[in-house]
Amino acid sequence: MSSNSSYESYRKARWVVTDVLLPQIGTRPIGDLSSDFLRRVLTTHNQSNKPEKARRTRQSLAQIIRFAAAAGWVPFEDAEKMIRSTKRART
Repeated sequence: MSSNSSYESYRKARWVVTDVLLPQIGTRPIGDLSSDFLRRVLTTHNQSNKPEKARRTRQSLAQIIRFAAAAGWVPFEDAEKMIRSTKRART
């Protein structure tokens, strides 16, 4: 049962990235994404009355940004600013 639930979590996370984030972000380098742009992306999903989808989208986006900072693709300060902007997009 544990492996099934971890597969389900992976499947949902992959869905958020491929079907929700990628169509809006496209092939833009992560360092070129502004906080305002990310806020607009997330606000669109928050207004869809699907709080679980919005939460998963915010969570996945924050993980991607943290990975980019750890890989050196974006400065840590910019990454933290982007992550903070995703938290403010809840309204």
